[in-house]
Amino acid sequence: HKWLMTSLKGHSKRILDMDFSPNGKYLATTSEDESVIVWPVKEFTQKEHKCFRCNVDLSIYLKWSPDSKAFVLQKSIQNSIEVYKMNKKPDGGFEFTPALTFPAKHTT
Repeated sequence: HKWLMTSLKGHSKRILDMDFSPNGKYLATTSEDESVIVWPVKEFTQKEHKCFRCNVDLSIYLKWSPDSKAFVLQKSIQNSIEVYKMNKKPDGGFEFTPALTFPAKHTT
């Protein structure tokens, strides 16, 4: 398709949610393969795409924080919300650490 900029390959199962960071630098995707992948948008025009993987329990919703330094996940199995912080590593990559967990208050 003429509007297709790139194809991103990284998840082994279906993508459940995706969100662009407010600063426009990243796209984050969450999948049934129990991972979040963060893609640098500036590399979308290149043939090879660098990405950063964060292994998490099954999450069905993902949203970036307003400062683009963390993302929030709604975890399906635990029925909880968790915030993951992105920390830049010396090699240019990212390390993802759980920063805050909101326990389940209601059962579905």
